[in-house]
Parts: sequence; C-alpha cells; structure tokens
Amino acid sequence: MIKRLEKKTNVFENFLRGISQVDMIPQLSVRDPFGPITTKGRPKNASRLTSCLVVPKKRTCSYCQRLGHYATSCSKRKVDESLQEKQ
Repeated sequence: MIKRLEKKTNVFENFLRGISQVDMIPQLSVRDPFGPITTKGRPKNASRLTSCLVVPKKRTCSYCQRLGHYATSCSKRKVDESLQEKQ
C-alpha cells in the first residue's frame, strides 16, 4: 500500500515538473525486415502452366467469318463501310 502511494506521488511530482508518463517510457525503434516479405495473392513472377493437349484458339472474324483477323481489322468491313458512307 505504501509503495503504491509513493508511486502515485512520484507520478504527480513528475506531472508538476512537466514530465509526462509518455516521456518516461523508453523509446523503441522499429527497423525494416531483413529479407523479402511474402504477400497475399498470386505471385507476380508465376507463370501459368499450359497443357500440351490444349490447342490455342484461332482468330475468326465475326463479320466475314474468315480466319486470321478480328472484325475491327476486317478489310471487307472497311470496304463495305466506306461504300455506305459514299451513298
């Protein structure tokens, strides 16, 4: 009981002197980790394994139904659109 009372009076005396309890706590320094940190999610350098049985899809145009290009680069579509603009 007496020790507790002495502790309270010391805290009060320090308060009157302008020293707070925060100033009395020893300062801790936090350093950066030594090695790389693992993050959540899929790693950026990971590559997906493709099966040797899967054949890649060939490009087909939705306008002329030919292989090798898409509708945005279709020569037939461009010709048809230019003819419609002239009319």
